[in-house]
Amino acid sequence: MSRPASLRPRIVSAIVYGILLIGCLMLHAWAWRGLLLFFAVVLLYELSGLFWRDVPDRPGRMIAIGAWGAITLGMMIEWLPEGMITWSACFWILTLATLFQYRLKAWMPALFHALTPLYIILPILLAESIRGQSGPVSVLLLFLLLWADDVGAYFIGSWWGKTPFAAQISPKKTWEGTIGGAILAALVGSLAGWMGMPLTPWQGVILGLVVALFGTVGDLFESMIKRHYGIKDSGTIMPGHGGLLDRLDSFLVAMTPYYIMVVFFSNQ
Repeated sequence: MSRPASLRPRIVSAIVYGILLIGCLMLHAWAWRGLLLFFAVVLLYELSGLFWRDVPDRPGRMIAIGAWGAITLGMMIEWLPEGMITWSACFWILTLATLFQYRLKAWMPALFHALTPLYIILPILLAESIRGQSGPVSVLLLFLLLWADDVGAYFIGSWWGKTPFAAQISPKKTWEGTIGGAILAALVGSLAGWMGMPLTPWQGVILGLVVALFGTVGDLFESMIKRHYGIKDSGTIMPGHGGLLDRLDSFLVAMTPYYIMVVFFSNQ
């Protein structure tokens, strides 16, 4: 079977992205925090670009993104119970302030600001938190599960995919590819104990299946937004993939259930 023409830049981008992510994750806590802050700013910029597509651009967009970035960094530094209350209050004060800047006709940008803490900032903060609690391998495992799901779904779907899955949102997705991705993620999850995680093989399998499920939901959620605005990619920062949001959409939704399950399994 011949390779798709777009496969080569996709692989190169994925390799560069993987090396950067793993390098910062394993190198030092501040290298990882710096990468997360970069992710937060770019994701905010790309997502706001989708929501502001039908509204004239305005300085408030960049001011809001800068404020969210500053608060994100502050919460990374002050990841303490007493600090969480203060920073969470700042989150929602900023959210409400930006929400009331817009009239009803611009409700999508307002909705963007209201959902930002849950959709983008919270997963990034949880990624920082779980690294501090359980070590870099705990974060690496999540990305390995997401990558396994992505690779399995892409190749199984390309080779044997025939039955459409959510065709109105993402026409190329098939049941065969989705199931293939979940199986590969479960197989990778079964190796979690070998990687040093305090998980049994069956716990790893369950974790892989849950990550595959929520990762697929995250992918479909972003596809739904792009389809609403008639956009193919959220950006151009990653050749073959599109924007960073196109690459991290699964992570943004899967991070929270992954965090909950890792903490639960660790306390068993």
